[in-house]
Amino acid sequence: MFISESIIHEIAETMDDVYIEPLVDDFADAQPAILAYIFSEDMEALSENEREYLLGITIIIWKAIEKVAGEIEEASSKEIEDAEEHNWELLESSSDRRFRDRLNVFFKDYKQEDLLAFAEDALVEDEDSPVTPEGREPMMVALKSVIDVLTANLP
Repeated sequence: MFISESIIHEIAETMDDVYIEPLVDDFADAQPAILAYIFSEDMEALSENEREYLLGITIIIWKAIEKVAGEIEEASSKEIEDAEEHNWELLESSSDRRFRDRLNVFFKDYKQEDLLAFAEDALVEDEDSPVTPEGREPMMVALKSVIDVLTANLP
């Protein structure tokens, strides 16, 4: 089951018009382990703005997956931890120096390429982004890990 770019952008556009707090509450009920992960000690290196931005991107990803797949099983802390560890190993295996080039290891044979590309694009530097150069890699690993666990049981 593929989550397309058009679905992701449709969800992202509707979120611009929606008050975010009810979505955060829905997400907290549906995926408490992922919410805890985003605001865990492991993410303390990120600024408050970066964590809030990470949460917003995560909710868009979650809603896009649900739009295509229906309700998703609740992810466990162990699944997230395992995915994160695997993704750090992948990233560290890359010898490239540029951020985007380093991410190529994530895209190789990846089933949810559009979700991953959305996450990557959300972390690209621009003057309006709350993402710091130091925050990009941990945020990308976190988003890839979230995508991995949320799509793990999709056909």
